[in-house]
Amino acid sequence: MSITYNGQLAARPLLTEEDVLRWKADLNRLEGEIEAASRAAAELRRKLDAAAVFMPQAQIEPPQQAALFQDAITLVDVIEMAVKEAPGPLTPKAIRNAIRHGPHSALLTSENYLYTAIKRVADKGKIIKGDRGYVPGPF
Repeated sequence: MSITYNGQLAARPLLTEEDVLRWKADLNRLEGEIEAASRAAAELRRKLDAAAVFMPQAQIEPPQQAALFQDAITLVDVIEMAVKEAPGPLTPKAIRNAIRHGPHSALLTSENYLYTAIKRVADKGKIIKGDRGYVPGPF
């Protein structure tokens, strides 16, 4: 794409809307891949924990019940739970603080992903954005 100014070829702008849209698409794709990889890793951990019961000679650590259930939970799940358990509407900052001080704080890896995950929960209808924050949705 070339831009002219007073008949002269101008330099490409440093930032274009196309750049931003491409970055958003790349971010959404990568976050989806991260979530899928996290689920796959959790499934492998569950399989290894089960294998330890039947194959102690493989020197696999014994199963840990808490880890089996915690690994299956995603940030999207935790956001939904935080909003449903709250006594009133939660802002994104309050959601972040609830997660940060809860048992699933390790899932809070990126501020940007938090907002993407909140949007995903809202898009599913699990939470609704109100004037004072997010509240549980009808589903």
